[in-house]
Amino acid sequence: KKLGDPAEENTVFGPLAAKRQQKLLIEQVEDARAKGAEFIIGGGVPEKYSNGAYFEPTLIAGVKEDMRAFREELFGPVLPIYTFKTEEEAIRKANDTVYGLSGYVFTRDAEKFRRVASKMQAGSISHNGVDYSHPANPFGGYKHSGLGKTGGREGIRHCCRIKVIAEKK
Repeated sequence: KKLGDPAEENTVFGPLAAKRQQKLLIEQVEDARAKGAEFIIGGGVPEKYSNGAYFEPTLIAGVKEDMRAFREELFGPVLPIYTFKTEEEAIRKANDTVYGLSGYVFTRDAEKFRRVASKMQAGSISHNGVDYSHPANPFGGYKHSGLGKTGGREGIRHCCRIKVIAEKK
């Protein structure tokens, strides 16, 4: 997995949108580290790209509900892992946030996927990593994620002002 210049064909991970995003991601990751999370890979700014807005692809285990990595959206190549014992606990943890842009459910059981997805408070939910982005599909989140919908009929309606005019005949 190559980190580098996005203009190079073999780059998989380019820079973040801005240095301020890198600063925020560092704070979120360091909070998890200070509270005992386990770093499987990554966790920092690569020395080679210290002048840019880069962050290493990072996998964090042992993420707890008091960590910023659990509570906040991580806009960068950071994947926090939360554990659960029951389906109900997984749904509670997935919904225990003020955000709800997207969610992913990994299971071989299609009925379980549909049941869990129907209870998740997110704008798009993927089964086993299936890509849900398509021009006909609306995109946007629940709660504090996004500013309405884009794409699909719902996205067009979001850009319209609906007016009812009642005229007596």
